Amino acid sequence: MKKFDKIFFSNTIISWQKKYGRHMLPWQNTKNTYYIWLSEIMLQQTQVNTVIPYYQRFLKKFPNIMSLAQAKLENVMELWSGLGYYSRARNLHICAKLVFFKYNGIFPKNFISLINLPGIGQSTASAIRVFAYGKRNAILDGNVKRILIRVLGINCSLNIKFIEKKLWRYAIDLLPKKNIEIYTQGLMDFGSIICKKIKPKCKVCPLQLCCISYKTNKINNFLIKNKKNIKNYSIIMFIVIDDDYVLFQKRSNKGIWGGLLSFPEWILKDKIINFVDNNLKNLIELEIKKFISSFGFIKNYLILPIISHKLTHLQFKIVPCHIFLKKCFLKENKNNFIWYPIKKIKNSPIPAPVRKILFQIIQR
Repeated sequence: MKKFDKIFFSNTIISWQKKYGRHMLPWQNTKNTYYIWLSEIMLQQTQVNTVIPYYQRFLKKFPNIMSLAQAKLENVMELWSGLGYYSRARNLHICAKLVFFKYNGIFPKNFISLINLPGIGQSTASAIRVFAYGKRNAILDGNVKRILIRVLGINCSLNIKFIEKKLWRYAIDLLPKKNIEIYTQGLMDFGSIICKKIKPKCKVCPLQLCCISYKTNKINNFLIKNKKNIKNYSIIMFIVIDDDYVLFQKRSNKGIWGGLLSFPEWILKDKIINFVDNNLKNLIELEIKKFISSFGFIKNYLILPIISHKLTHLQFKIVPCHIFLKKCFLKENKNNFIWYPIKKIKNSPIPAPVRKILFQIIQR
């Protein structure tokens, strides 16, 4: 890569950031490593506008590493509910404990020590070192990958791991000698505001002179097209409410909504239900009777409208079944089943679609 190209690229990003970039985000204008780390974890695969209210609520509850390290995981999950990618919250909690007890509450400056902490990858470790310690490290999040691929016209038909290594080499090679913090934030903002995945603002892009994809009119041809193996299935959810308590089941830490509370369920793998026919209704009734036998006598049940839900690698239909009990004879919390007071639902660690279903039932 020519020296002129490198200097032009980095100076352009720095100049653009100073004039048009974001400067008043809640986690900016600070050297507090805890604030920076928290924001970087929340921003993994999540947009800035989505993160801001979660970040602010989180800091209000856990203002420092000690308060987070000493918190119960369920309280952490409560505040994370709705933000998605829940393994981040579990890793966040484990990481806080390690930093507090192993490093006396101070995040290590050493890159290897940082990257060995739970939930902190190479790019996140670099961002922490840049913003907290002013170190000259390269980041490579989704925004940066997109900018480099387009500007340098990188062939994305190659092996993804090979492309990743290539991008890291370019990211490091393009680092400016100074203004590393402005440059790093500039890359993030530039990718989010100008070099967007869909409908990039090429007409006002100051990198036109060196952007191969713009010069060749192939803006979208150079993007990595991930072939996701999307799984399809349906979930029958059993909703049992009795005496202002709702029956939840704590989910395994592995899989979707790990560690959260959800309705007990019956999964139909590799099957998407668009409507409930008589055969399926009979099967659902049998499953309801088997399930409810441990908790009471069934009076009636109502199959509610089917809900579609999508995640990055999953798409599924939820069939909510509101079960009415004639008599409830088991209100103990055991075997991961929890009778949860409805009045505490607002701040409970439950997935967004489950919360939506429950509120619809309560408000009817």
